[in-house]
Order: sequence, then structure tokens, then C-alpha cells
Amino acid sequence: MLLARPPALGERPEGPTRAKLETLLREEASHLAMLARAFARLGADPTAQTPAADVAAVESSGVLKVIDPRTDLAQSLDALLVAELTDNDGWWLLIDLARTLGHDELANEFGRALAEEERHLAQVRGRVAATTLAEARASAG
Repeated sequence: MLLARPPALGERPEGPTRAKLETLLREEASHLAMLARAFARLGADPTAQTPAADVAAVESSGVLKVIDPRTDLAQSLDALLVAELTDNDGWWLLIDLARTLGHDELANEFGRALAEEERHLAQVRGRVAATTLAEARASAG
């Protein structure tokens, strides 16, 4: 994804740093592992490809198609913003479901992931704003 775009990372001061992207990637992988453990604890198969999982894969494929070497940094950041907004809402829903169903321990774990996702969202929003302003200044100047 964005890590495959080193020129864009080095050329644009408003772009995310490689270190921040690597941190985000590690945290996202950690969240995925946490969800797999949670599903297993609840007796579900975390590898099952359900109809809902199929829909989610189709939805997210659009984001992955935008974050491509052929698109510019601003377009890639916009796609990343869509992913982070979706992640945040998903964690809120998981927390609510876990609490409603009496799984407070899981809800607390999900809350820790949400805190990281909220930080991701704030960082991406900031980068989108900085990139948009830089492009507007370049066009005006």
C-alpha cells in the first residue's frame, strides 16, 4: 500500500512518515490477531468466509485499488481515511455488541483497539488536510 511508495513519502513533508505507516500497520495486524482470538474464545471460526465477510472484502477492495502506485499521495490518503472511518465505526459497534451480550472483558480489549484507531483516524485526517492545503497552495502560487 502506501509503504510501497517511498518516493511519495520522502518528497512530501505533509505525507505520513514511513515510521508512522509501519506503526499503523503493526497496530492493524495486532487488531486482526485480537479479533481472531476473540472469535475463537466465543467458539467461532475466525477463518470462516461468511457472506458478511464476502461483502466486507468487496467493500474494502475499492480502498486497496485506490492506494496504488498510479494514484497520487492525496488520493491514497483519501482512501486511507475511508478505511480508518470504517475501522472506527466497526470498533464502536463491536464494543456495543460485546457489552450488550455480557462480554465486558472483550469490550475492554476492543476499547483499547478503538483508542489506537482513533489516533490513526486523527493522524490520517491531519495528513489529508495538510496534503489538500499543500496542493491548493501549489495551484494558487
